[in-house]
Amino acid sequence: MKRNEKTVVIISILLIILATVVLFTPNISSTLKTILYIGLIALLALISNALLKPRKVNRGYARTAAKAVVIVLIATLIAGFNFGLIVGFSTTLFPPNFQRFFYGLLPTLGIIVAQEFLRKTLVGSAYENKFMLLIITIALATVGIFAEMGGLEINSVELVFIVTCTVVLPIVAEGLLSTYMMERAGMMPTLIYRLARGLYLYILPIAPAFSQYLYSVMWVIVPFLVYRLVKRDLPDEVVKQGGKIDKSKNNLKRNFSIITIPIIIMMATLVSLISGIFRYKMIAVASGSMSPTFDRGDAVVYDKKAELEVGDVMAFTNGGRIVTHRIIKIEEDGKKKVYYTKGDANNTEDNYGVMESLVLGKVSYIVKYVGLPTVWFNEAIGNL
Repeated sequence: MKRNEKTVVIISILLIILATVVLFTPNISSTLKTILYIGLIALLALISNALLKPRKVNRGYARTAAKAVVIVLIATLIAGFNFGLIVGFSTTLFPPNFQRFFYGLLPTLGIIVAQEFLRKTLVGSAYENKFMLLIITIALATVGIFAEMGGLEINSVELVFIVTCTVVLPIVAEGLLSTYMMERAGMMPTLIYRLARGLYLYILPIAPAFSQYLYSVMWVIVPFLVYRLVKRDLPDEVVKQGGKIDKSKNNLKRNFSIITIPIIIMMATLVSLISGIFRYKMIAVASGSMSPTFDRGDAVVYDKKAELEVGDVMAFTNGGRIVTHRIIKIEEDGKKKVYYTKGDANNTEDNYGVMESLVLGKVSYIVKYVGLPTVWFNEAIGNL
């Protein structure tokens, strides 16, 4: 084993030991643990930088990988917020007041920067040695897992499963991607990805109201997508030979335009329909009360400005949920109208009248099966 490789192994093992000691040290606050994490990682990074001589990374590779990261993150943001229009949004830690900044944002930023600086030095010294790269990834992932767990006591098999799904798998996926990108393209794309992943709750004012499991699934899938894009744009033969990227075969800007612009247009149209910011709004049908006119899993688009008559299908709110039933009678209550409705598949009419203020609009279009993912998704959310 070469001198550089021995140094990498020793520092990686030392990192795991120090992280374990900090985690299991009793009577120590989480704030002090975070400070110790940052301090120890930064110290090891400085020592590594003094002992090792990491290779320099091609700046062109760094820019290409950074573009790939940004593209996937933007696509994830668009997809996530579209799902948020279905499942709702929750408030985040934005804006970060002094307490959130000092105890949340700043420590997270410190750990990420210190980890990636250390990764840069170690990976740059263990270039193309897969065994060394694996050890580095394991060591830094261990630190990330311990830092995420904090003082959590695992005392049951169920808790082991929960921690594995929600903490271990996303951090391992992130660690594998970070080492892979660091080897090929250096610190810039890795830092962009890690900062976006770690700080988005402090940067965005709202976030989709996913369960922790669904967030974990997302942060396992996203690293894989970034990996596939970077691997395509930085082929092994180009990186190993230190050659130039073939722009005739690899043009991220062109690919972004051809592939994503139509998707963005489609998403924008979908957002406008789902959010109802214009005249028309689309909703998924969650019951079969209007069968066979439309069924559970179909989507209907209602017109908020259309005139309503007996026989029309209208959308209205009842007890906090949206109902789409057919109008069977309209009565005047002073200057206001009261609508009486019935589902086509129901034997009896609804046992309430719908005040004009509760009417959303007239169902104008039916799109078969489009609402099925929404229905399944809401059911999955409810079962988690």
